[in-house]
Amino acid sequence: MLLLEWVQNLKYLHYEYPYMFDSAIRFSPITNSTRLLPVEEPGAG
Repeated sequence: MLLLEWVQNLKYLHYEYPYMFDSAIRFSPITNSTRLLPVEEPGAG
């Protein structure tokens, strides 16, 4: 499934490139619409 592979890729990016992972979640229409992963508010961390 493409969506499953996409999520797995995000998990990989989370460990390899945390800053890219954060941006991917925040600006991705998929995560914004389905809430697959938690989205932190800017400046919350």
